[in-house]
Amino acid sequence: KPHSASYALVSFKSAYLKVHYPAEFMAAVISNGGGYYSTFAYISEARRMGLRVLGPDVNGSDIKYKGKDRTLRVGLMQLQGFPRDVAETIVNERRENGPFSSLDDFCLRVNPEPTVARILVQSGTLDSISGGLNRPQMLWRFYGEGREQAVGQSFSLLPVAIHPSQWPQVKDYDRSTKLSHERETLGF
Repeated sequence: KPHSASYALVSFKSAYLKVHYPAEFMAAVISNGGGYYSTFAYISEARRMGLRVLGPDVNGSDIKYKGKDRTLRVGLMQLQGFPRDVAETIVNERRENGPFSSLDDFCLRVNPEPTVARILVQSGTLDSISGGLNRPQMLWRFYGEGREQAVGQSFSLLPVAIHPSQWPQVKDYDRSTKLSHERETLGF
């Protein structure tokens, strides 16, 4: 009886939270590692519940998922192969010095390694600060030729003394390529 009573109480509290605070509830469940189901299953359930699911964003995401009103924001913890210390650096830097205003501002304040930058670009996490650059152009920004001569360090992502008009004018990825990259970096 005590075992059944405790499960009944947990079930009632969970149902109450799911109905009255659905985004917050789903954010907590996913951030806690979910349970029996995959993250994708919980994201699908959130959409079925009518919640708006927003992708990761360098200025909007915390390490864990967060929910507010009827919106669920993917946390940086979801990025596959993304170091936890870099996620903490991004969140702490943003809290201490305000949101990132541009790609160059992000590079000056965080200076991620190129492999980490690739994950951020391909997941769409940097889209809000791209300054009109598409994802291939952002990758070029991180890996582009002439970086060693302009900066003096082989892997520094500090701003390069190249005017954006001199950057290669390449087409953006098509929708299926973007979705493929997002599936690779987010796991769904």
